[in-house]
Amino acid sequence: MSFLRNLEQDLFFYGFQKCSKKENLNFLKINETDYLLIKIFRHNTADLIHAKFHPDSNPCLSEPIWEKTIKLGYSPGEDNHILKSYTDNLKIE
Repeated sequence: MSFLRNLEQDLFFYGFQKCSKKENLNFLKINETDYLLIKIFRHNTADLIHAKFHPDSNPCLSEPIWEKTIKLGYSPGEDNHILKSYTDNLKIE
């Protein structure tokens, strides 16, 4: 399978939403201020990021007030255990 198809499966499985304003950004709301972001780049690469936004902010329309890279070069299939452990340890709304 291709990188993008595998990535789409991971995004769907974990409930990520695609940003309509930013085509390369997908997000998963953890709580009122925390989100997991997956930024997709050309050449079949993606980064997994934990970001904080102001309450009631839209991650597609605003910049984070804090972010921490979880995994540069996220590889679907091989790195989905990172998503699993991260979502298992956090309370997802």
